[in-house]
Amino acid sequence: MNTAEASQLTILVVDDNTNNLRIMMDYFEDYGFDISIATDGYLALKRAKYSHPDLILLDVMMPGIDGFETCRRLKADKTTQDIPVIFMTALTETEHKIAAFEVGGVDYITKPIQQEEVLARVKTHLRIRELTRNLQEQNNRLQEQAIELSHARATAETANQAKSAFLATMSHEIRTPMNGVLGMTSLLLDTSLTLEQRDFAETIRRSGEVLLTIINDILDFSKIEAGRLEIEQQPFDLRQCLELALDLLSPRAAEKNLELGCLIDPHLPSMVIGDVTRLRQIIVNLLGNAVKFTPSGEVMMEVKMEDDASAHSGSRLLHFLVRDSGIGIPQDRLHRLFQSFSQVDISITRQYGGTGLGLAISKRLSEVMGGTMWVESEPNHGSTFHFTIQVQVVPEVSSIYLWHDQPLELKDKQLLIVDDNATHRQILMVQMQAWGMLPTAVDSGAAALTLLSQDNSFAVALLDMVMPEMDGVTLAQQIRRLYDQERLPLIRLISSGQTKTDSEEKLWVATLTKPIKSSQLYNALIQVLVTKEYSPLQTPEQTKSEFDESMGARLPLRILLAEDNTINQKLALLILERLGYRADVVASGLETLAALRRQRYDVVLMDVQMPEMDGLEATRCIRQMDFGFSILDFGLADNPKSKIPYIIAMTANTMQGDREMCMAAGMNDYISKPIRVSELVRALSQCRFEKSEPALAKQPEQVESQKSAIDLVALQRLQTTLGKKAEVMLPTLIDNFYQDALKLISQARQALEENKATTLFRAAHTLKSNSATFGAMALSDLARKLESMGKEEKLAGAVVLLAEIEVEYENTKTALEIARKLV
Repeated sequence: MNTAEASQLTILVVDDNTNNLRIMMDYFEDYGFDISIATDGYLALKRAKYSHPDLILLDVMMPGIDGFETCRRLKADKTTQDIPVIFMTALTETEHKIAAFEVGGVDYITKPIQQEEVLARVKTHLRIRELTRNLQEQNNRLQEQAIELSHARATAETANQAKSAFLATMSHEIRTPMNGVLGMTSLLLDTSLTLEQRDFAETIRRSGEVLLTIINDILDFSKIEAGRLEIEQQPFDLRQCLELALDLLSPRAAEKNLELGCLIDPHLPSMVIGDVTRLRQIIVNLLGNAVKFTPSGEVMMEVKMEDDASAHSGSRLLHFLVRDSGIGIPQDRLHRLFQSFSQVDISITRQYGGTGLGLAISKRLSEVMGGTMWVESEPNHGSTFHFTIQVQVVPEVSSIYLWHDQPLELKDKQLLIVDDNATHRQILMVQMQAWGMLPTAVDSGAAALTLLSQDNSFAVALLDMVMPEMDGVTLAQQIRRLYDQERLPLIRLISSGQTKTDSEEKLWVATLTKPIKSSQLYNALIQVLVTKEYSPLQTPEQTKSEFDESMGARLPLRILLAEDNTINQKLALLILERLGYRADVVASGLETLAALRRQRYDVVLMDVQMPEMDGLEATRCIRQMDFGFSILDFGLADNPKSKIPYIIAMTANTMQGDREMCMAAGMNDYISKPIRVSELVRALSQCRFEKSEPALAKQPEQVESQKSAIDLVALQRLQTTLGKKAEVMLPTLIDNFYQDALKLISQARQALEENKATTLFRAAHTLKSNSATFGAMALSDLARKLESMGKEEKLAGAVVLLAEIEVEYENTKTALEIARKLV
């Protein structure tokens, strides 16, 4: 510290000895300090309060109040408490030094003093004080910035909420008239039109559907941005999820003559816990883009399990790859792929269309599910999109066609695979090797004939129908000259939509449609090699597609889809399209009523949980509506009450009692989510044969008489679902139910204490579903009431209801222990 710096600093020297004061003044003034003096404690307090010195040198033994009391008072005053105090005294005892520090002193110098030592200590404490001031100023600035950031965040959140509310309102306002446009276009398409008029009407409908898709994508992205996207955690069959996604895209791939397939790691778990709807959304988006941007060649998906040290206990990291042979992407434009409302090139937008939101949404979804997404691409050499998600594995559950202990008739059997596509050959090879079989693959008919002329040990051959130089039919005819059907059965592999000629049927014992499903391939091999229950002219029933594209022609229906979830909308529309149907879409109960007042529908596929008005209330309103149509009165001809729409419930609430609740509201049928094609086909088929009269609601005493602590039927159904693994798994699942129920009850209690209705709703909803799974209907019913309170944010009486739940949980636990010994 130099003289210039010292001249800006003031030291207050307090001592009743005037000689000491004079010595200190002369010494410190020589170094440039500004010195102020006081001869007693009272005067020191006044000087300190009004002149606020940078440091105080304080004697202890003084008349009036001593130095200890003076320091205590300085530290008690907010205006002087930050001034450092150094004691200078002849008292050398330890207790005096301790007392000095206890009252707030920063140092203690004993007399006679050494001036150089005093100067050094003064400079040190002045530097410490300066640093403290700087830190305090920085801290104050940081606090101000934190307050500003907090205000900015609150403003941003308010703006974001306003934006979301605006988007929701605008989407509703746009969607309502658009529903009218699409609905009336559907009516127009069902009338007699010239080819030109029909083309115009189809263009109107397609354009409207594209607009609705854009609106839904914007809403979906807005929900993700606002952090309001909820990810479900429910068990699902991973392979079924993948195969359904492939099924939905296979017609588009077939139209462009693209090879479509999926290579699944044989060690992949069969059942996992995650969000099947969001996973399917990502897969369908990536596969759809791959098909869109691939003019020729192939689109392949691969799924494998990765070792991930960061994964939570019990979770696994799944790695998905979607590879195409399409146009590719330049390296300098890859960074634009995952940006919102962005395309790689404006010319691509003109040629292929799209908003640029699909990939942005998919990437955010994969991140929400514990993974990430990236891409590898090269212009004119295709692209490979990767994404990962984390899932929980359901232990000891697998489909029979994934078990390694296959029938001995399959083990070590030699198979011949003939397909010009290398990826398809690899898919079939991997699956068959996992079953203990010995496959051999060749890429042409000529190679197959050469091999068969030298080796007669093959038990069955799989032939692709479309190959260069020699197609599958020609190859089969050549093989029949070497071996008859008994000696070498032939299974043909066809693409979706490929025609089959009756004259060729005698060549085959089975037909499989690409992309090949593991279950279908297994069934065909068992039928051919084990049971041998086939005839030359009959294709095994198990290998047929679930989609009957002629159903819409055989059973024409005007369908209204009431579903608020955009992903479920897309999936349902795709499934209905594969069945030959066109459907109009609404997103709430109120929109459903408006659509039915506007025009005639034969069937309403009704989601139960919807905003504004749920499906149950909408159904009750529909049953009270007057359907006295005149010009629009063209219902099912064989149904005298066909003016009233046939209502099919679609809901993820699939527990005991949910079906009865839907029927009591006036619905005609019930299917669960995720939608199974066979269940939807069954429900739609019933529309022709059943009168559209709502099922009679059960009397309260009937319903009450069916209630008990445990529903054995539900427990037996769960046991049947688990199959031969039930003996091992059922006790574990029940124990897990106990643990989860206690956690959920604890979460509900904490939510009530903190007045968090949303948290209460989620905990009660999960408890309701879990309880019903194990047949604990009384507990499920109480949880449903608590769920309703949380949803409506009306918590009065919730504490009492939660107490009832805790009592019922103990009753359930006792009853379940008895019940599981009976099933």
